[in-house]
Amino acid sequence: MFSQINEVKSFLVEGVCRIQFQKKDGSTRVLMGTLEPSYFQDDTSLTSTQRKPTANTVLAVWDTENEGWRSFIWDNLISVEVPMTPSSYVIEGPLYDKA
Repeated sequence: MFSQINEVKSFLVEGVCRIQFQKKDGSTRVLMGTLEPSYFQDDTSLTSTQRKPTANTVLAVWDTENEGWRSFIWDNLISVEVPMTPSSYVIEGPLYDKA
C-alpha cells in the first residue's frame, strides 16, 4: 500500500487528479485536487506548516475548483483518477500509510 500512496502523491505533484473519498460525516466528496505548486503558490491564507497535516494517515491537497486546501484520510479514499494517461488509470482505496 505504501507504494500506492507514493504513486498517488507523485501524480498529484505532477498535475490535477479526480479524488473521491468518504467524509467523516459519511457523505462522499469528489474534488479535483493537486499538489502541483503553481496552483497554490500565491495562497497566503495559511503558512506552509499549516497547509499540510503531518499525520501519515491524512493528505491535504489543493482543491482546484474551490481554490482551497482540503484533506482526506487515506482509509476513507475511494478512488483517484489520473487524467491525461493513455487509458483510464484509477487507484482504488482505501490506502493507509503505516510508516
